[in-house]
Amino acid sequence: MVMKDKKKTKNKSLLEKYNERQTKGNIENTLIKGAVDAVASSVIGTGIGAIAGDKAPFAGLGLIFAGHYFGDESGVLRIAGASTLAFGIAKTKEYQSNPNLDTVQKRLFSAKDDFLTAFHLKWKKDQEPTEQKDVVEQPAPIVATTTKKQSENPIIESSDTPEVNGELDFDIKDLTSFELKNEELADAFEEEQINENQQEDVDSEIDDE
Repeated sequence: MVMKDKKKTKNKSLLEKYNERQTKGNIENTLIKGAVDAVASSVIGTGIGAIAGDKAPFAGLGLIFAGHYFGDESGVLRIAGASTLAFGIAKTKEYQSNPNLDTVQKRLFSAKDDFLTAFHLKWKKDQEPTEQKDVVEQPAPIVATTTKKQSENPIIESSDTPEVNGELDFDIKDLTSFELKNEELADAFEEEQINENQQEDVDSEIDDE
């Protein structure tokens, strides 16, 4: 009987041994199965979701149903399926709208960055925004325009009408008559001086006699 039990133990697969591990009150088995669940959900589920792209939600549902159908006692298929389903729901819109994630390789690289950033193993690089760029309005260039300054003393062209030129516009006849009057006044003044001189001479002669 003992030999038969040993043979059965040797013939057991790794999965069967894993399923037989009881975690209640057992720290070692809890750590082992907890690590498997974490890897199945974070690494396997995320990887399948990145490979499937925008079809990841359907892939996740398929894994969940497969786990129940095949009687997966480990729960790995169901955990990976649930992770793939959640990842696909979160990423489907981004995969459909972002042309930079149109290949499996690019999606896996992005999923790796998200994984490392989530566990603080790597700081996410600041990516330059593509669709929503802040448009910086630059001021319009100032074009220097040359303006001709008006002369401070503009030259006013003379007008042909006396209303425009005012006092400067007068008739030549008026100038001639003005000169004649001055000559008459000068002649009258000279005659008056001559008469005064003659009168003085007469007075002086009378005094001499």
